[in-house]
Amino acid sequence: MTQIAPLNRSHLDAAKRVIATVVLEYYFGGRYTTDELLARYEQTGYLADLDRLEDEYGGAHGLLLGAFEGETVVGTGGVRQGDADSGELVRLWLLCDFRGRGIGRQMTERLVQFARAAGWKRLRLETSVHCREAVALFRKLGFREIAPYKESIGDCFMELDLRKRSNRANGSDEGMFSNPFD
Repeated sequence: MTQIAPLNRSHLDAAKRVIATVVLEYYFGGRYTTDELLARYEQTGYLADLDRLEDEYGGAHGLLLGAFEGETVVGTGGVRQGDADSGELVRLWLLCDFRGRGIGRQMTERLVQFARAAGWKRLRLETSVHCREAVALFRKLGFREIAPYKESIGDCFMELDLRKRSNRANGSDEGMFSNPFD
């Protein structure tokens, strides 16, 4: 059974590999292998936020989760503070064999709960229209498409008004997921 729990430093290499593996499904048209993309990310600093785990995702600044099959990282997802009243949903990637099981939804709901508890007014994200299942999930959870808010290779930008009541089936925000860096 897949478990969702906070990522820690010992998981970072595996989390980066998951991210690169899934990114290659949607971007870059086969120009890179996973190892080549990881090397490129290392050169460009694209995943540097993960190396600053406690600063980027600690305390009230954010939360970084992993989906685990046993001890193996099979997915990632995080939220981090953007400005005083907003955050960004980031690094939400799940290996192909683990999609369609509700794991992405569970992870996203926990991240939205964290953002609400942090007092943010809105949560933004960027993705690709090619990530059809993810875009459909975000819409079901109440995210709406918006104009681009940053430079990105993504072509779909969305936002959730966190001041509105939860879109979860039971309407409850019980079971707040705690941040391990508090």
